[in-house]
Amino acid sequence: MYYRIFVWISSLILLIGCQSNSEKGADLFRNQQYEEALIQFDLANKLYPNDVTIIYNLARTLEELERFDEAIVYFNQYLDKSMEKLPGILGRGRCFFGKGYLKGAEMDFTSALNLDAESFDALYMRGRTRIKMRLLFAGVDDLNSALAINKDHVRSHYYRGIGYAAIGLFGAAIRDFSFVIEQEPEIVKAYYNRAFCYEKLRSYQEAIRDYNTALNYNPRYNNALEKRGRCYLIIGDKESACLDFKSLQNLKDKKADVLLRRYCKSGNYLLRS
Repeated sequence: MYYRIFVWISSLILLIGCQSNSEKGADLFRNQQYEEALIQFDLANKLYPNDVTIIYNLARTLEELERFDEAIVYFNQYLDKSMEKLPGILGRGRCFFGKGYLKGAEMDFTSALNLDAESFDALYMRGRTRIKMRLLFAGVDDLNSALAINKDHVRSHYYRGIGYAAIGLFGAAIRDFSFVIEQEPEIVKAYYNRAFCYEKLRSYQEAIRDYNTALNYNPRYNNALEKRGRCYLIIGDKESACLDFKSLQNLKDKKADVLLRRYCKSGNYLLRS
């Protein structure tokens, strides 16, 4: 009898310890203190190695730390032990995407959609993955489906804009990047990409305006400096173009010397200091 009581009490202590570690880990995760959360989830996992919630939380924490290979191991464990497959497949797919294994990511997001055809996360991530794989029309279709579920999702608009621009639908891309800028004006690449689209449509003043904004956010944005300089050349403002190419040279960009020799060293043209 006393032995049974001892075993019950010991099990209760272990359970309380496990719950305490898990709860601490969850609080730390919510506060984006991922290293500390990992310690707590690891302690909980040592006490209860078959608890699928703890295994999943370990995987998610490792994913946030971009330790993708380790996260995949735990997502696989979760998938082996859990009846609810969708979160594990999505998590593993995100890790495949993060480490650049795009084919594996696409396969996982497709598997997730076979389980739930209206999974926003699966549609959004497969769209992103396909855009990166240069499966542009399929990627845009996925992002269209994601936006049909959540029309205000900023990142879906952003990546659909990337897809539209790559296809050559620059007007549609501009509309997406404009939405992104209205909602989250600190996304600097949205200005750069919209400027690129304006440039393709020969709207050079609008392109320069967006390159200006991108450079206000990040003065060391080499590509924006180069492209703004080329726009200045096209509209006949050679002096501003050459100032941009000189700034590019100061940033040790290898293209700067070629641009300066080609456009800014002829005749008596001098750069202002």
